[in-house]
Amino acid sequence: MLIFNLPCRNRLFGASILLMMLCSPLSLQAQTQKTGGGLFLVSTGTGDIGHMTQRAVEIIQGADIIFTMRQPREKFEHLLDGKEIHDAGHGLFQSLARRDLSDADADVMENNVRAIIRDAIAQGKRVVILDNGDPTLYGPHMGYVKEFHDLSPVIIPGMSSFNAANAAMGRSVIGSGRHASITITSARTEVENLRKLADAGSTLVIFMNRNLDEFTDRLQPHFAPDTAISIVTHAGDSGREQVTHGTLSNIVEKAADRIHGPHIIYIWSSL
Repeated sequence: MLIFNLPCRNRLFGASILLMMLCSPLSLQAQTQKTGGGLFLVSTGTGDIGHMTQRAVEIIQGADIIFTMRQPREKFEHLLDGKEIHDAGHGLFQSLARRDLSDADADVMENNVRAIIRDAIAQGKRVVILDNGDPTLYGPHMGYVKEFHDLSPVIIPGMSSFNAANAAMGRSVIGSGRHASITITSARTEVENLRKLADAGSTLVIFMNRNLDEFTDRLQPHFAPDTAISIVTHAGDSGREQVTHGTLSNIVEKAADRIHGPHIIYIWSSL
């Protein structure tokens, strides 16, 4: 409970804030969670198991049905023992699913998931979809949130690979200068747009890169050879996390033995 110690003229304002908080969607979500049922998209954090929040553990422990991909299932086997488990797919209810599946196979899988989730929620059960990192930041399961929006799904946040990578850097990632900023985007972004953002003083944080050689080749016509670039591989995984610093002209060579896995690229502003 929050107690407002305000002058008389501000008490009405303070009381209004308290009433708004008590009636906010967040409070309603918390009340829904206490009932045990509902649909949850839960982040297990990134890297080490210790990066999962206590709230995530509690939601998972109280789940009746779990949707997950293979890696989280193996990693968190101790939390999932005895629960009904289903394949969450990759990118279901989004075009991403049809990158690896035929339309027919994707339709069958999505229809099966719809039936399981809606039947479970109708029975008052708790259904949990496991994700890692920040589910809202290039997460493969955000299609569930849109598909089942009428069920008021709740997202349980966790540590993002972005947070872990920033910590691995050991420095501010905002850049410098009056208009310092940071831009999170994907390797598919047009390089001309990246150049404009960098010129404005923004540190560029690149997700979803699959081929460092191709990406740096795209950058070269628009960025100077001495542009500072850093790469964090396996962010948050204390056993595998690595940070590589270099420039556009040498980062491929420096990172050659480290780039086999998920990674985040930082292009530092020259301002």
